[in-house]
Amino acid sequence: MQLLSNDPIAFARCMLGHTGWLGRRLLRSVRVSGLDIFWTVTADEASATAELFGAEMALANNLLALVQQYIRVQSDRLWLEPDFTGERAGERIVSFRLTSCAAVLLWLVIRLLHRLWKDPQLQPAAKA
Repeated sequence: MQLLSNDPIAFARCMLGHTGWLGRRLLRSVRVSGLDIFWTVTADEASATAELFGAEMALANNLLALVQQYIRVQSDRLWLEPDFTGERAGERIVSFRLTSCAAVLLWLVIRLLHRLWKDPQLQPAAKA
């Protein structure tokens, strides 16, 4: 999970690498429709909120572009809003519909779980 928080693009590449060639081909059959995201960005100070908002906007655009290279995405609302006062921090919404053949999704999930089990980078860190 540290890889996801530090470098989400590397995490996505790692996950796509685990699906294999056939998995990447089968991902084309997956469709995301009705994507509705409303996300507020809040920090302790207004300047930190503005800085965090810019970073999260860039991250959101990059992740959407990466996902759209492999999966068809139809979005209804993608809204990122700075919340300088912190009053709207709880108003976060993420909803979507995922459409695909059940066999394709089952195969992708099983292969991904198997590879995650074997990948040393994704194993929990050893405690000293």
